[in-house]
Amino acid sequence: MKKLESEFVPYPLALRMKALGFNEICFGWWYWLNAEIGHYYEYKTTNSELIELNNHKNNCSAPTWQSAFFWLIPKINGEFKVCLDEEGWYIYNLENEIFKGDEAVEKLIEIVEQKQIKK
Repeated sequence: MKKLESEFVPYPLALRMKALGFNEICFGWWYWLNAEIGHYYEYKTTNSELIELNNHKNNCSAPTWQSAFFWLIPKINGEFKVCLDEEGWYIYNLENEIFKGDEAVEKLIEIVEQKQIKK
């Protein structure tokens, strides 16, 4: 059986999304305590609420893969196309580079980070 955690963007990527301004409502959040990562499931959690709740910079909301894609895609101005098939979400560009799963979200985050650096 698939773990519920696998439905959410992993902690390292979620933390990078938080740094980019991700503050959407999520069904859960990641916490960092004594060098261990954990996950809580709560309805309607945002990064702003987590700051108010415990003021710990290493905690972050845990977006689902779908919500991560929907939040990141508008920020890349059409550099990649997004598709969904029986295996899940993936992205590709004009050079036919294809990224799936973690790699796709990581690539989208990388593009958005580069755009913010250029500003």
